[in-house]
Amino acid sequence: MELKELVQLLKTHSSVVIGFGLAVGLLAGLAVRSYSPHFVASFNLHVSKSPEVSVDNYNYDGFYAQQVAEGYIDTVVGLLESRELLVQALAQTGLDPASAGRYRQSITVQKVAPQLIRLEVSRRGQDEAARLTQALAQAAQ
Repeated sequence: MELKELVQLLKTHSSVVIGFGLAVGLLAGLAVRSYSPHFVASFNLHVSKSPEVSVDNYNYDGFYAQQVAEGYIDTVVGLLESRELLVQALAQTGLDPASAGRYRQSITVQKVAPQLIRLEVSRRGQDEAARLTQALAQAAQ
């Protein structure tokens, strides 16, 4: 195939070449836009119950306090995932509480260990992620 034939082939299929180039450029632009930097602010919450003071020398309450805390951790996870707590935290930080659904997608709560909960907030702004994490921690307390 000579150069003359190759140029003729490109001229006849120029719309396909240009369309393919634009499609690849558009996909690359969308990929770059979606992979913009996100800041993750997190905290770990240890759920525990302090054992009650015993008057005699035998104190078995420490073991039972640990069992109660393990049973209570699912309640705390539900509290941290609740919309009401998020609205309260957004109001504390001065952000719009009406957009709680949009913020809900950037918050993950997971049970890491029997008495440990990890909460992460992923936002585009570093300050916004830190403020929202602190407000959620204060609202949970």
